[in-house]
Amino acid sequence: MEGVLQAAVQDLVRLLQEKGWEILNRKEINYGCQVVCRDNAGGKTQANIYYSKKKGLSFVAQGKDGNAAAALRRCWEESRHGTGAAVPALQGIRPSLRMGCDESGKGDVFGPLVVAACILTEEDAAQLRALGVRDSKMVRSTQIKRLAETIKTRLQDRYSVQVVMPQEYNRRYVCLAENGKNLNDLLGQLHARNIRRLLSKHKCPCIIVDKFGSERYVLQELGTLAKTHTVIQIPHGEADTAVAAASILAREAFVAAMEELRRLYGMSFPMGAAQGIQMAIDTFLSGHTAAELQQVGKLHFKTFNGVR
Repeated sequence: MEGVLQAAVQDLVRLLQEKGWEILNRKEINYGCQVVCRDNAGGKTQANIYYSKKKGLSFVAQGKDGNAAAALRRCWEESRHGTGAAVPALQGIRPSLRMGCDESGKGDVFGPLVVAACILTEEDAAQLRALGVRDSKMVRSTQIKRLAETIKTRLQDRYSVQVVMPQEYNRRYVCLAENGKNLNDLLGQLHARNIRRLLSKHKCPCIIVDKFGSERYVLQELGTLAKTHTVIQIPHGEADTAVAAASILAREAFVAAMEELRRLYGMSFPMGAAQGIQMAIDTFLSGHTAAELQQVGKLHFKTFNGVR
């Protein structure tokens, strides 16, 4: 069975089982695979999933129970594009290429802000899902680097990562604040820069951004590109594999930057915005000046109010 087809079938079967469906039979058929199943209400139906390199994946739900067949089609869409808002947003588009955009470090007191984007084909998405690529928050820290390297090797020049270290982050944040702008404006600028970088080398009709605020932050930075491309901004965008891959690239770069700060300053900096933060600030100030905090932390956090 083709790798893309196998990964798609596995995704569907896994989702059906999670929803309590019973898998009655699974077998190979000409150019595809057939999955016979029964839903929670006892409705029996079957899915025929086909794959060809020319046309990609196709799906047919059959059975006497129309409700079960309709539910099976919805499960197929969910298994292909993720859960939540991603599904209705992508229905009817089915791009052969799509770009996913995500960030890491936004809510971390210490360390950089990292923004990543990558372009995936349907085959890329299926293969990466089969290898365990999903929202980086659901991936063990020990697996992040391995998955990031796999993504980079497969995509070659179809990804872009920007790491804004604390000193540069603080400078840009102050400039934005002086002009009545905020962190969301900075995120919009960084996402747009990644998108432009990739579109300068590759055609990609569909861009999916993990939504972080009003859609205008990204759209206004993209300008005319927003009119010539489908730009989808959705909460929990990591449900789509392209965004999930970007989230892993961003997280891997964030962790690497935190390790570099540890090496430079001889101490570990906690991630997040709560546990161990004040202790880390006190430890840092025992050997460095308050002015040097701008090199390791995001100074707009209230945690730094007393030491700026």
